[in-house]
Amino acid sequence: MKKEFSDLVKIKKEDLKDLETKIREKNIQKESILKEIKELQNEIDSSSLPSEEKMGILNLFKESIKKTREAINQKKSFLKNIDQELESLQESYKEVSIEYEKIKYIDQLSTKRYKEKIQRKEQKDLDEISSLLYMRNRR
Repeated sequence: MKKEFSDLVKIKKEDLKDLETKIREKNIQKESILKEIKELQNEIDSSSLPSEEKMGILNLFKESIKKTREAINQKKSFLKNIDQELESLQESYKEVSIEYEKIKYIDQLSTKRYKEKIQRKEQKDLDEISSLLYMRNRR
Protein backbone atom coordinates (compact mmCIF):
# COMPACT_ATOMS: atom_id res chain seq x y z
CA MET A 1 0.00 0.00 0.00
CA LYS A 2 1.48 3.30 -1.08
CA LYS A 3 0.37 6.10 1.18
CA GLU A 4 -0.21 9.44 -0.47
CA PHE A 5 1.44 11.61 2.14
CA SER A 6 4.12 9.32 3.56
CA ASP A 7 6.91 10.88 1.48
CA LEU A 8 5.85 14.35 2.52
CA VAL A 9 5.77 13.28 6.18
CA LYS A 10 9.34 11.96 5.83
CA ILE A 11 10.52 15.20 4.23
CA LYS A 12 8.96 17.34 6.97
CA LYS A 13 10.45 15.08 9.64
CA GLU A 14 13.89 15.52 8.06
CA ASP A 15 13.32 19.28 7.97
CA LEU A 16 12.51 19.20 11.68
CA LYS A 17 15.67 17.22 12.44
CA ASP A 18 17.75 19.67 10.40
CA LEU A 19 16.28 22.63 12.27
CA GLU A 20 16.85 20.90 15.61
CA THR A 21 20.49 20.38 14.67
CA LYS A 22 20.91 24.02 13.63
CA ILE A 23 19.28 25.22 16.85
CA ARG A 24 21.59 22.98 18.89
CA GLU A 25 24.63 24.30 17.01
CA LYS A 26 23.58 27.92 17.57
CA ASN A 27 23.02 27.25 21.28
CA ILE A 28 26.50 25.73 21.54
CA GLN A 29 27.93 28.72 19.68
CA LYS A 30 26.05 31.07 22.02
CA GLU A 31 27.39 29.29 25.12
CA SER A 32 30.91 29.50 23.72
CA ILE A 33 30.62 33.25 23.13
CA LEU A 34 29.16 33.80 26.59
CA LYS A 35 32.11 31.91 28.02
CA GLU A 36 34.55 34.06 26.01
CA ILE A 37 32.82 37.24 27.21
CA LYS A 38 33.04 36.05 30.79
CA GLU A 39 36.74 35.26 30.38
CA LEU A 40 37.42 38.70 28.92
CA GLN A 41 35.45 40.34 31.73
CA ASN A 42 37.44 38.34 34.27
CA GLU A 43 40.61 39.49 32.55
CA ILE A 44 39.55 43.11 33.04
CA ASP A 45 38.45 42.48 36.63
CA SER A 46 41.69 40.72 37.55
CA SER A 47 43.97 43.34 36.03
CA SER A 48 45.38 45.95 38.35
CA LEU A 49 47.02 49.26 37.78
CA PRO A 50 50.75 49.10 37.35
CA SER A 51 52.66 50.09 40.46
CA GLU A 52 54.96 52.30 38.50
CA GLU A 53 53.50 55.59 37.55
CA LYS A 54 55.29 55.95 34.27
CA MET A 55 53.06 57.39 31.63
CA GLY A 56 54.01 54.80 28.98
CA ILE A 57 53.04 51.86 31.18
CA LEU A 58 49.75 53.52 32.15
CA ASN A 59 48.96 54.20 28.50
CA LEU A 60 49.70 50.56 27.61
CA PHE A 61 47.47 49.43 30.47
CA LYS A 62 44.63 51.73 29.33
CA GLU A 63 45.05 50.55 25.74
CA SER A 64 44.94 46.91 26.83
CA ILE A 65 41.73 47.48 28.81
CA LYS A 66 40.24 49.41 25.88
CA LYS A 67 40.98 46.57 23.43
CA THR A 68 39.56 44.01 25.83
CA ARG A 69 36.36 46.06 26.17
CA GLU A 70 36.16 46.40 22.40
CA ALA A 71 36.51 42.63 22.12
CA ILE A 72 33.70 42.21 24.67
CA ASN A 73 31.48 44.61 22.73
CA GLN A 74 32.26 42.79 19.51
CA LYS A 75 31.36 39.46 21.13
CA LYS A 76 28.13 40.94 22.51
CA SER A 77 27.23 42.18 19.04
CA PHE A 78 27.93 38.73 17.63
CA LEU A 79 25.86 37.24 20.46
CA LYS A 80 22.97 39.52 19.54
CA ASN A 81 23.15 38.24 15.94
CA ILE A 82 23.16 34.65 17.17
CA ASP A 83 20.11 35.37 19.33
CA GLN A 84 18.30 36.76 16.28
CA GLU A 85 19.26 33.70 14.24
CA LEU A 86 18.11 31.45 17.07
CA GLU A 87 14.79 33.24 17.25
CA SER A 88 14.35 32.85 13.50
CA LEU A 89 15.27 29.16 13.64
CA GLN A 90 12.87 28.55 16.51
CA GLU A 91 10.07 30.26 14.62
CA SER A 92 10.84 28.15 11.55
CA TYR A 93 10.90 25.05 13.73
CA LYS A 94 7.50 25.95 15.14
CA GLU A 95 6.02 26.43 11.65
CA VAL A 96 7.54 23.23 10.26
CA SER A 97 6.42 21.33 13.33
CA ILE A 98 2.83 22.47 12.81
CA GLU A 99 3.01 21.55 9.12
CA TYR A 100 4.47 18.16 10.04
CA GLU A 101 1.66 17.46 12.50
CA LYS A 102 -0.98 18.47 9.95
CA ILE A 103 0.51 16.31 7.22
CA LYS A 104 0.96 13.42 9.63
CA TYR A 105 -2.69 13.69 10.64
CA ILE A 106 -3.82 13.80 7.01
CA ASP A 107 -1.62 10.80 6.30
CA GLN A 108 -3.20 8.88 9.17
CA LEU A 109 -6.68 9.78 7.91
CA SER A 110 -5.74 8.72 4.42
CA THR A 111 -4.43 5.39 5.72
CA LYS A 112 -7.56 4.86 7.79
CA ARG A 113 -9.81 5.59 4.80
CA TYR A 114 -7.77 3.28 2.62
CA LYS A 115 -8.08 0.47 5.16
CA GLU A 116 -11.82 1.06 5.48
CA LYS A 117 -12.16 0.95 1.70
CA ILE A 118 -10.24 -2.33 1.57
CA GLN A 119 -12.38 -3.77 4.35
CA ARG A 120 -15.59 -2.76 2.54
CA LYS A 121 -14.30 -4.33 -0.66
CA GLU A 122 -13.34 -7.50 1.18
CA GLN A 123 -16.74 -7.62 2.84
CA LYS A 124 -18.45 -7.10 -0.50
CA ASP A 125 -16.36 -9.87 -2.04
CA LEU A 126 -17.14 -12.19 0.86
CA ASP A 127 -20.83 -11.41 0.56
CA GLU A 128 -20.72 -12.13 -3.14
CA ILE A 129 -18.88 -15.40 -2.57
CA SER A 130 -21.31 -16.47 0.10
CA SER A 131 -24.26 -15.61 -2.17
CA LEU A 132 -22.73 -17.65 -4.97
CA LEU A 133 -22.09 -20.56 -2.62
CA TYR A 134 -25.61 -20.35 -1.27
CA MET A 135 -27.08 -20.36 -4.78
CA ARG A 136 -24.85 -23.22 -5.79
CA ASN A 137 -25.75 -25.29 -2.73
CA ARG A 138 -29.41 -24.53 -3.24
CA ARG A 139 -29.52 -26.17 -6.68
